[in-house]
Amino acid sequence: QNWQANNNLGAVILSKALKAPQTQRKALFEKALIQFELANKKQETAMAYNNAAICQMFLDKRENAINSFSKANDLGSNNPKLVKAINGGKGSLEIRYGNYSAAIGNLTNAGSDVENALFNLGLAHLLKKDFAKAEQNLDSAIYTNKEDALAHYCLAIVAARTNKSDLVALKLAEAIKLD
Repeated sequence: QNWQANNNLGAVILSKALKAPQTQRKALFEKALIQFELANKKQETAMAYNNAAICQMFLDKRENAINSFSKANDLGSNNPKLVKAINGGKGSLEIRYGNYSAAIGNLTNAGSDVENALFNLGLAHLLKKDFAKAEQNLDSAIYTNKEDALAHYCLAIVAARTNKSDLVALKLAEAIKLD
């Protein structure tokens, strides 16, 4: 009967949704979201709001996701990993809706230990046409995960935009080899 039970059940369902085939994902995200909402009714926590925001993001409920990330941020946490995850999630959401400056701010606060934060930061800089910073962050993303085909591909785009034809071919070949 405590919030943790609902949050934990929601986290299990969320994890399952992220691995499920596309046809099954929506229903699983909705089930997980119900658990996070129940958790927050029992006790509002940054963790449950962050988890709810992730579900809302995948369900294309932009305003709800922004509000949930903001609520999670406002509630705060003494868990530095959670604070970084909130910033990473919010940054990822901002990219989807073209708010690249806001995304960069959030992703910078997420740090390099949040999954995909470096890639997303590089992507945000690429989309904002700040190619030097895009290259730096995408290089860092590749350094932490050499198997990241998308990072190699985006780095090829950066190379094309900056007239580095030798790097375009190299990064495209690497991206194709990986995926």
